[in-house]
Amino acid sequence: RDVHNLAGRCGAAVMEMGAVPGDRVVAQVDKSIHAIALWLGCLRAGVMFVPLNTAYTNAEVDQFVSDSRTQFLITTPERGRGLTLHTD
Repeated sequence: RDVHNLAGRCGAAVMEMGAVPGDRVVAQVDKSIHAIALWLGCLRAGVMFVPLNTAYTNAEVDQFVSDSRTQFLITTPERGRGLTLHTD
């Protein structure tokens, strides 16, 4: 029940970010129950969850975001520092 509720909150947060069904959400997060809830929340919201390895460099993350043509990246503040993120 806790995971179900957390997944619902994650799905709602993804939609509040502006994602709509069919959009891609790139996530670079540690393996955890929260990551699973985020994946389930994306499924509920109808968006594609694109997980990235936490060992990827900022340049690699930027490339994945560009290639996936997404406007949505979920990561930690520490990992997000220095990202340039071009989506064109």
